[in-house]
Amino acid sequence: MSILFKNKALSYVVRFFRRTIELITRFVLFLKYCGRAKKLADIEDPILLEPAYNLAAKIRRGEIRSSDVVKSYISRIEAVQPLINACVDNRFEEAFEEAKMVDALISSGTKTVEEMERETPFLGVPFSAKEAVSVKGLFATGGAVFRKGSKAEGDCDAVRLFREAGGIPLVVTNTSEMCLWWETYNKLHGKTKNPYDTTRTPGGSSGGESSLLTAAASVIGIGTDLGGSIRIPALFSGIFGHKPSTGAVSSENQYPVVNEGVRQMISTGPMCRYAVDLLPMMKVLSGDKRQMLRLDEPVNVKKLRIFYMEDDGGYPFRTPVSREMKKALRKAVRHFETICEVKPQKIFQEKLQDAVETWVCVVEALNDQQLRNEIVGYQKKLNFTKEVFKSMAGKSKHTFPVICLAILDKYIRNFDVKLAEPFFKLRDELLEEFNQLLGEDGIFLYPTYPDVAPYHMEMLFRPFNIGYSVIFNILGLPVTQCPLGLGDKGLPLGMQIIGAMNQDRVTMAASVELERVLGGWISPCDIRKSSIKLTEVV
Repeated sequence: MSILFKNKALSYVVRFFRRTIELITRFVLFLKYCGRAKKLADIEDPILLEPAYNLAAKIRRGEIRSSDVVKSYISRIEAVQPLINACVDNRFEEAFEEAKMVDALISSGTKTVEEMERETPFLGVPFSAKEAVSVKGLFATGGAVFRKGSKAEGDCDAVRLFREAGGIPLVVTNTSEMCLWWETYNKLHGKTKNPYDTTRTPGGSSGGESSLLTAAASVIGIGTDLGGSIRIPALFSGIFGHKPSTGAVSSENQYPVVNEGVRQMISTGPMCRYAVDLLPMMKVLSGDKRQMLRLDEPVNVKKLRIFYMEDDGGYPFRTPVSREMKKALRKAVRHFETICEVKPQKIFQEKLQDAVETWVCVVEALNDQQLRNEIVGYQKKLNFTKEVFKSMAGKSKHTFPVICLAILDKYIRNFDVKLAEPFFKLRDELLEEFNQLLGEDGIFLYPTYPDVAPYHMEMLFRPFNIGYSVIFNILGLPVTQCPLGLGDKGLPLGMQIIGAMNQDRVTMAASVELERVLGGWISPCDIRKSSIKLTEVV
């Protein structure tokens, strides 16, 4: 049982109030958004349905021009942006010129196809990036009003590596304010919407990225993850996302700026519609850490050992995992049971129940910056009482969740640091137990979030539901978010695939297998099949 809820009577009371709040908020938001969902434009261009891996190969062989690929994605962005509000800045003209330079290079025959594949594996392929992932010359505001107009002076390490691999940055995408919430909206760039249902959130803080990708307005993108910020948006938007092992990908030169302790828990990683793109992206993003991750070693999926949990056992503050989410996870388990040499094993790890408390305590202990100062750029002191009333009146420059987090941060800092010791101990024990359990050939299947994408603002009333994701940030383990089809409401289902430290290739290989049998990404809009001919993976 949870550290905080050893009293059963207290647990029942908490469950009752949680359920009451959930029912009321769901009903109110249903009435607010009923009949207001808008549909995206159909996909007509076959280029938009090719994995980046395919596009790169065709560009190298001269079968398709990079400039045509870039033009196709610019057109798609312009078509969907008014509905989903995913992008905050672009470099369309520069990207098109860079694409024409790629076309000229290939036409010249200066390099062989093999040389280009080895040296620049993503040559001519456009990509998007979360605004927190700095792209030179584009906005780097963190969704904060006080940074309006701020632009990145240079590329962060991840973007630099992708440029060196031949990739062409196209846009940067929206985030929550200072990347501090699990829904993507702020007072500077507005609210990003879910392409499957625009009355629903795409999650956060990489929600702009996930929304753009699933709308087929980007083929691959770069996100960051401190508390599920790649995985939750990837779930809500029905795409693949990977949170790398701690230290596997550099998170330097990004905004917001954090200290070294917190940076160790931030993972910069790939987001994409096709699982086949995960491994090539990680080979680029990991840079000189590629050998440590052994990314060139093949994975025999049939020899994997599978462990799974359908929920955390029933934490009082957390919404129970939905029936359809459990059903989707079981479907994945059954597939592995048919192909793997060892039968999947259902386990129960009680320590996962204290995920949110553990994550909060560890982050607060490592963070030396006061949130109330950080969200105003250290320009003034934030008056909490005044700011709450301003927010309720719609006059605040800050989003309500961030104001609440700043208040929480202030009071947590007044506690004796010794109160966090049990949670540090729990973290260390969990990490050791998972590494021993999984080894080099094991994966752990676990929900990402209890339910499908909620209505806008609904996550504010379900803050503990992030527990399924945040625990793996403080453990530092690699996690691949894998889509598992659509639920009864036409919204994406999915789960996390967790591996032992530095076993990223194993979790990504498992996602490729599940994409093969379960279908992977499903378009949120119609596809004009009469004009489209899909190609096989090269």
